[in-house]
Parts: sequence; C-alpha cells; structure tokens
Amino acid sequence: MKIENLFTRPINREVKGVIKIGQSDDESVFQELDEYVVTQELQGHFRHFFDAYQHALQVPTDQMGVWISGFFGSGKSHFLKIISYLLDTKRIVQKRKPVDFFEEKMIHKSTLEKMKMASKGNNDVILFNVDSKSEADSKQNKLAIVKVFNKVFNELLGYSPSIPWLAQLEEILNSKGQYEEFKKLFEIESGLSWIDGRDEIYYNEDAMILALSKATEMSVESARKWITNGEENYEISVESFAIRLAKFVSQQNEDYRLIFLADEMGQYISENTQLMLNLQTLVEDIGKLTNGKVWIIVTSQQDIDTLKHGVSSMNDFSKIQSRFHLRLSLSSANADEVIKKRLLDKTDVAKETLKITYQEIEAGLKNKLSFSEHTVDMKTFKDAEDFASVYPFVPYQFHLLQKVFTGIREHGSAGKHLADGERNLLEAIQQAAISYQDKEIGVLVPFQNFYESIDQALEHSVRSTIIKAQQSETLEVFDISVLKLLFLIRYVKEMPANIDNLTTLMVQHVDDDKVSLMNAINDSLKRLEQHILIQRKGEEYVFLTNEEQDVNREIDQIQISNAKVITQIGQTIFQDILDIKRFNYCPFENRKGINYSFDVASWIDGHALSNGIASLGVRLLTPYFDEADSVESIVALSAKEQQVIVVLGENSTYYEDMLKKIKIQEYIRSHSTQNESELIKNILNKKVSESNELSKSIKVQLIHALEEAACYVNGVELKISTNLPNAKIANGLDLLIESIYPKLSYVVKQFQVEQLNELIKYTQGNIFGDQSEDVNFLATNELIEHIDNHTEHHAIVILGELLQKFSKKPIGWRETDILASLIYLLKDEKVIFKLDNRKMSLKDAQFVRTITKRHFQEKIILSKRKVIEESHLRTALLLVKDTVGLQIDHDKEDILAQKIRQIYKQQLDELEKIKLNYQYRFYPGENVVDNGIKEIKRIYAKEDTRELFQYLFEAENDILAFFEDFIPIRNFFEHHTAIYDTAMKLKERYRKDVNLLTSSAGKEAGKRLESIMKNSEPYSMIKELPSLNEQFRMALTDELEQASEPVIKTIQNNKNILIEDVRNSEKAKEKLEKSISHGFSHLKKRAEEAQTLSELNALKFEIEDLTKKYLDQIQGIKEEEQQIREMVHVSKKEILDSSVVEKHVKPLKKELSQRIFQRQDIIPRENIEIKNYAELDDYLSKIKSKIETELKLGKIVKIL
Repeated sequence: MKIENLFTRPINREVKGVIKIGQSDDESVFQELDEYVVTQELQGHFRHFFDAYQHALQVPTDQMGVWISGFFGSGKSHFLKIISYLLDTKRIVQKRKPVDFFEEKMIHKSTLEKMKMASKGNNDVILFNVDSKSEADSKQNKLAIVKVFNKVFNELLGYSPSIPWLAQLEEILNSKGQYEEFKKLFEIESGLSWIDGRDEIYYNEDAMILALSKATEMSVESARKWITNGEENYEISVESFAIRLAKFVSQQNEDYRLIFLADEMGQYISENTQLMLNLQTLVEDIGKLTNGKVWIIVTSQQDIDTLKHGVSSMNDFSKIQSRFHLRLSLSSANADEVIKKRLLDKTDVAKETLKITYQEIEAGLKNKLSFSEHTVDMKTFKDAEDFASVYPFVPYQFHLLQKVFTGIREHGSAGKHLADGERNLLEAIQQAAISYQDKEIGVLVPFQNFYESIDQALEHSVRSTIIKAQQSETLEVFDISVLKLLFLIRYVKEMPANIDNLTTLMVQHVDDDKVSLMNAINDSLKRLEQHILIQRKGEEYVFLTNEEQDVNREIDQIQISNAKVITQIGQTIFQDILDIKRFNYCPFENRKGINYSFDVASWIDGHALSNGIASLGVRLLTPYFDEADSVESIVALSAKEQQVIVVLGENSTYYEDMLKKIKIQEYIRSHSTQNESELIKNILNKKVSESNELSKSIKVQLIHALEEAACYVNGVELKISTNLPNAKIANGLDLLIESIYPKLSYVVKQFQVEQLNELIKYTQGNIFGDQSEDVNFLATNELIEHIDNHTEHHAIVILGELLQKFSKKPIGWRETDILASLIYLLKDEKVIFKLDNRKMSLKDAQFVRTITKRHFQEKIILSKRKVIEESHLRTALLLVKDTVGLQIDHDKEDILAQKIRQIYKQQLDELEKIKLNYQYRFYPGENVVDNGIKEIKRIYAKEDTRELFQYLFEAENDILAFFEDFIPIRNFFEHHTAIYDTAMKLKERYRKDVNLLTSSAGKEAGKRLESIMKNSEPYSMIKELPSLNEQFRMALTDELEQASEPVIKTIQNNKNILIEDVRNSEKAKEKLEKSISHGFSHLKKRAEEAQTLSELNALKFEIEDLTKKYLDQIQGIKEEEQQIREMVHVSKKEILDSSVVEKHVKPLKKELSQRIFQRQDIIPRENIEIKNYAELDDYLSKIKSKIETELKLGKIVKIL
C-alpha cells in the first residue's frame, strides 16, 4: 500500500499551516473550523475563557481583558481567530454557525453550552493584527495603541479608517441624520462615491466643502474652515475613546457585546513602557465605563510576566497584570496531537495494515531508533497503535523539528518569513509526507528530509554551503544528506551530533542495516571534514557556513610549535587537574595532623613548568618525548631524578585538540572584532565557545590519560590500587619523600610557635593532649648528639646553622619542631643558649620570640651544659632551710635555682616593705635591714644557675649572720611598733614639760622612756614600755587638770567683762560681740585639750594679748562716738546763735570714758618678795600711782 493511500484526507490538499489574521473567505474559514483540533490543553483554555465570558453576560464587570500567550508555533493566533468566529454572532459558514463545528470535537459539554450561549447574542467582532493596522512610526507615539483601536472601530462603523478626523466628521453627520444626504451630494459634486473619494480628500476638497455646506446648511466658508482645520483640531485620548465606546454600546441592545481581538500585541508593546501603560489605561478605562460590554483580547509571544523587565516600576507592572484578569498560556506540547488528527489520520484499513507491520518489525525497529546515552526526551513508537497514528514519521521528529525551527530562528539563520512563522511544523510535516507519498509501507521519513521545507527560507550563507557541496565532484549525494542533517540539528542542544544519533536520524526504512548506515555516515563525515564543510568537536560534528569555513581554513594554516602544545597540556594537567604545587606529606597513617608541606616541581617532557628548583617533583612524559621512548629509558630517568615519573598513553586526541584550541586562540587574538562584520563577530564568538568546549574535552581526556598512566619512583614502576589522578600522584610522592627524608618519622608530634611558650610554661601534667615528656625523643637525641660532638671538638654551634641543617634533606624537620626539642634539652639542663655572651633563660618572656627571629638565630650559640658540684647544691638547700625554714626537694638545677631566687625574692620584698617604715619614724635596726637588702639583692641578681650556687656556697656565713640579726627586727615590726610609737609620742611630751613637771612619778617615768628610745637595740626593753607609758600619761594628766583650771577661769572672766562693756555701745556691740565670743571660746577649748604644761603656759600670754586687743578696739569705738556727739552739739548751738530768737542751749554733758586694765598691767610681772612694811608701801604706791593717773584724766578704771 502506498503512503498516499493511508490517510483519511488527501495528504496533498492545501492546508494552511499558519493562520493569517484578515484571511476570512468562507473556504478558509470552513477549513479552519472543520480541521481545528481541540487538544486537552485547548479544552482547558476554552473552558476558562467561556466561563469568564458567560459570567460577564450575567454580571456587570470591568474584568474584560484577556492575554493569550505562547511561543512560535503554539497556535495562539489560530486560537484567537477561532474565538473570534465563535463570538461573531453574524457569521454563517456554509449554512452552519461556527459553534456547530464543535459538536463533533473533544469539548466538555458545559463549555459547549456556554459557547452556544455566547453565539446567540448581538455581537460585533473586530479581529486585527496590531502591527499591520498601525502607522509606520506609531511606536514612537505613546497614544499608538488607542489610535489603532480607534482605527479598527472606525472601520467597523464604516467610517474612514485612515483619516481619524474625517471619521469624526462622518460620525457627527450620522448622529444628526445628515450623513446619507452628504454622501449623495458629494457624489453629485465629484462624480465619485464617498467611499472611493474620501481617501483622496485633498484632491476632492471643493466637492466635499460644497456637499458639507448643502447637507448641513452651513456657509461655504464655514465648511471650508471646518475641513481645512479638521486635522489640526482633532484630538484623541484614551479617555475620550473609552467614552466614545461607552456611548456607542449604550445605544445598542442590552445583549450587545463589542469584542476587540488584537493579534501580536506583545511584540508590538514589548520593551516600550509608554505603550504598555497606554494599553493598561485603555483596558482599565473601557472596562470601567462599559461594564463588560466591550472586551479586549490580545496575543503575545511572551507571557505577560516577562514584560516586567521593560516596566519602570513594579507598581506599573502590577497594574498591567490586573487589567488582564484572564491569562491563557498556550504551549506546543500537543502539536503532535494536532498533526495526527489534521494530517496523519488513517483509514481503518491503513490502521490495521500498519499495526500488523509494526508487530512484525517491533524488536528490530527499536534497536534502529535508539539514541546515544546523553540524548533525552526523544520518543519512539510506544506500541502498534502509536506506530499506526504517526507513520511514516517517528514520534521524536515532531518535538525535534520544533526545536530545529526555534534554533534556526533564534540564531538568525532564516529569512523573515520563517522567523514570522509562515513555515511551521504542520507545513513541514505535510511537505515531507508528500515527498514520500509514492513510497510503499516500510519506508520512514529520515530527519534530513525536513531540510527541504525550510531551504528557501534560509540565509544565503547557509544555502550556499549546501549548494557548493552539491556541486562538488568529490562529494556523494549521501554526503549532502548528512550535511543537511547536521545543519538541521546544529542549534539543538538536546540532540548531540554524534555518530550514533546521526545514524538513528537517517534511518529511512524499517529494514535498514544500522551498521552499514553508520559506516556510510562515517565515510561521509570524513569527506565533509576534509572539505571543511563541517568540523569535529570531540565526538560531535558541526555544520559550517561559508564564512565559518573560511575562518576554519585560516585557523588550520596557523603554525604552532610542538613545545607550545606540550607546555599547554602540562599546564592544563598541573593547574586544572593535579593540585600539587605544594604537597602535604603525612608520615603516620593514624596522625594526619602531623604533616610536612613540600614545594613540588612541575615538569612535562623536558620542560619545567613551575618550581623547577624544588627538591622533588612530578614529571609527565608524553608520547612525543623522544628521550623516553622505551621502558628502560623511563626507568633510568626515574632512578636519576628525584621525581614521580608519569607516563601518559596515546589512546586519545588531547594533543590534536590542544593544537586546535591554541590555533583558535591565536586566531581570535589576531582578529579584533571592532572592524569586523556582525557575521564574523558571531563566528568569532562561536570560536570562543568552541575553545571553551575544547578545554573541557581536553581536560576529560587528560583525566582519563592520567587514570591509565604508569608511574615510576626511584627506578621502579609503582603498583597503585587507585586510578584517581590526585591519589595516584600523592601515592608516588609519599614513596619519593620517604626515600629522600627517612627521619621524618622521628617527629611524632608537631609544634606551632605559640605552643613553644606553652611548652616552657608547663613542666608537668598534660599539655597538648600528651604527657610533658619528650615524645620526639628520637629527634631530640639526634640534636644532642650533634651538639655534644661539636662541644667536645670545641666547635661552635650556631642556632641558625643548626636549624638550617636539620630542616633540609636528608632530615627535613620543621623549625618549630627542632626548637621544641631544643627547649626540652634546655629544660633537661643538657644545653646552654647564649646570646651576646649572656646566658638565656626559659623564664625570659621574650625567649620564644628571640629564638624564632632569624636575626637572633644567627647570634645564638648552643653548647653542652656542665654539671654543678654536689657540695654547692647541698649548701644551697641547707642555707634555705636555716634562713627561711623551708625544705626544698632536690630538683633540676635550673628549677632549683629558680625556686631559691623566688624564696629570697620574697625575703627581699619583706625587707623593702620594712625599709619603708624608716622614712617616717626612727625605728631600731635600720642598718641591719639595709645590709640585708644588699645581700639578698646579690643573690637574686645571679641569673646564671652555676653562679648562683657558687655564690651561696661562698657567702653562706654572711647570709646566716644577717638572718640571725634580722630575727628580733622582724619580731619588732610584727608585734611592737604600736606600743613603740606611743612611747615615742609620750617621750616628746616629756621633753617639752621636763622643767614644768612637779610630779616625781611623772619625772621618773619620762626619764626612763627617753633612755629606752635612745637605745639602738631596745628589743629586750620593749616589755617595760606599757607600764611606763601609763605611769607618765597619768602623772601628766593630773598636772594638766590642775594647771588648766585657773586659765579657763581667766578666759571666762575676761570674756564676760568685754561682752558687758561692748553692750554699752551699739556700734561696738555690732562689730565685736560675736568676734569676742568666738575668740575666747576657741581659747577655752584649747585650754581644755592641752597636752602639755608648756602649751598651757603659752596660752596665758595669748589670753592677755587677745584681751588687750579687744579693749583697744572698744575704747577706739567709744572715743569716735564721743567726738560725733560733740560735733553735733556745736552745730546746734551755731544755728541757734544766728537766729533772731535767742534760746537757751543746755551744755553737753561729757560722758566719762572707761580705762580697763588687766591685772598684769598694774601688778608687776616680775617675782615679788615683800619682807617689810616699807617694801609693801612701795609696791602698793606703784599700783596706786597708775590708777590715779587714769582717774585724773576723768576715766573710770576697771581691772580684769
């Protein structure tokens, strides 16, 4: 049976694969409706649309925007057109309403009922392509959208679509009932119908003016003015258009609906924010004003969400989304379903025949149609039913062909009409089926056959490659088929162009021999590659355009040296695969924390790539290295060099691929893209990608080569269990390091610099997780043997030189580990560190910092330590016990010395504390304390352990003598300073009153206190002080009480007399009363608190002086008052003397002034001894004479 006889409908009939908006003849509409396939996906979209539409018929709503999205070939334009047919209530197609065609289609019953209800109304449908209806430069106008809608609405109403102001005039005339009359008059005046003449209005202006004037009865001049200024005066906005629509629909029947269906709206407004917002405003205003009577349905190649990238704010975007409440997204997932029903639907006989055929060939056919491992989502026949429904095609071809179209369109290899979708999947399948219609059952359409459906749509650079190949005398017809296939799948990532996939794609009969076909394809690929029509990339092959062929030819001619290729291979391995610039070696399997880091030299063949001077390395040997062309030469090289030798195999193309990659990179570097055409720029960009892909392929190949490589160390091929490259090389380096550094295992614990301080600080117990004992004793023994040997031969050991020797091969220890062992030796008192001839000590806070600084390491000298004499050690221990009373255990010399220094430092601190007491008072024993401080400082100053023990041995007697003398002094300061201080104070009071004391007990006690205080060693007499202090204190207190009584009495008496006197004068009272009271109260307090008799005696003179001071002040104030009274009296008398009337003025009575004497002023102070009456008379006459003198002066005498 021939292919053409399999189908229910003729395969070669005209099928409109691409639906064109505006193509609405009955025959086309009938075929569209009749052959329209409602897939499962479309069922859902119809349901959602008519649910929303039905709701709007019943309930007023502003949700009347519909956004239909879908990529190329998804059928969105066809769906839009079908919706327009279903909503067009006036459309009849061959005596059937559009909804009638859906009775036989797969559509849900409830959805079909809603379709029918929608088709019963009174609707106007406007279906248009936005771009075709817009002006050429309209996208620059932010009102472009509303202008397009206005244009198609004018078309619906029969008004001028191209001249909007003229359409407005037509509408005005129509509203006034003058439009028909105007059209008749215009035809009379111009000889043309209005419809024919209005598009050339400016050629028929006079006729229009006359017709307008007559139809409207306006003057000719007014009509001319209206037409002349019509365009200038015309304005349109979204709001005015929405109002116009609202007015229009309000004048229609209640069930009237107006539906705008705008195809390709998304492409028109994409990346133009103003147009997006214009559309949003339009839908919003129309919805608000018409309440669901006007619908706007648009299509777009992108989902509405993708438009947000062109919108200035998320707020604007959310508004656009909200206007299109119903969003339907179409995919091409069910394209095969459409194809099967529209094109490939078989007759019953054909179905049965094909099912039987499949059952006979099923097993072999599945093998023929298998793809390579990494090719996914390529369906083959599921069963006989599937075979019958798809034949003569294979299921994967529908999905793959869609990807081919998309790839060609996106990469610009096709002309405009393919990019616009005029050659779609349906057309391609039909054309391929027609080309095989004369074939018998058993033939399969190979994938390269689809090339013919797009050949005329391709760019010249692609077609010319195919044409030139067809004209080549050295290429075969089959080669051209392979070339066409390679072009088709060039941009399909899901279909790798390897030999397995190419073979499957080219199967053209169920009985094909796949092996023979594969061999034929292999031969074709070689011929095509030789002609530079294709290019191999690893296991895949790529179609080349003319320009790509020219570029490849130039690249192929670039000369690259073998050394450069080998070097690049080495750099790829060492930089991208092997991480061995530094290698960490772990000598213990169970202690990964103990490791050594080595620089590793990287070599390939005879070229050093990095770290060429490192002590060990890895050398790669390629098949291109002549000096290692045999196993023997490789073994010899391995024995000579301290390297891991890695021998790479030949079973790969990494060398050829690296050569190609370098050539591409050289070509790209030499060709600046600035002056190249866009085509060449694209090719160069692809070459960059190709270079990157080659890098990935080379890396994979080199990893495989390393996995298969043989490794040699020290002339022996290694037997390594792993094939992992890094593990393999690490194993070799482990063995190499073990042979170069055999003593690395001596160090079983590694130290960091900060741990060295801890090692010094802690001498016992757990540190760092192990005992303080030296776990690296093997390494420590190596060091002490070296130091002992040099010391015995009187050779100097410098720390820096020792560190350098033991950190290099064949030892290789870390510097801090060497220093840790040296610290152990120093702690064990087996070595001495000296810097600038000064012995270093572990107790020095800067010890670790010093030994780790390179500058100091070159100055520090190490030597074996001499043992201290036992007699000196014994003397030191006994001396501490005898002087301080402490028993020290025998310990290491330095530790023992440190303890002794600490003990005597405590003694020194005590002495210096006692010494402070002598700064303020005289205490006994100061010379002894001073000598003791000097002696202990000499002990503490001995930093060298040997010197310390030597000094203690020599100064034993002096030290013992001091501590014996210090015993009573320490006792004194611990217990007796308080009572001694009291005695010292009382002794000072005694010295002040020694001549005034009358008590014999007081005199005796004070004299004894003075005697004890003068003694330099009064320690045995301290016990007398308590009773002497008490005895002297009581005697002195009694005498003070007796002596203070008359003094206090005198103070009080003088105070009273003075207070009484100042009260006789207001001025004196005001100025002096408080001062007198305060002054004498203070004297009284001092008299009561006096500590010595001499203090009381001195107070008597202060009483006299203070009394005299206030008497003088009082007298002065009174004399001033008397002078003032006299002056006032004289003034009054003068005034009266000058008056006419004489008056008697009473004489001023002169007040007598007082003269106050203290007794000592009248009674002589010298000692008086009266032996007879004559002496008595003489003494009294002196007193009388002084008093009489004052009386004669008219003064009152007071004696205090």
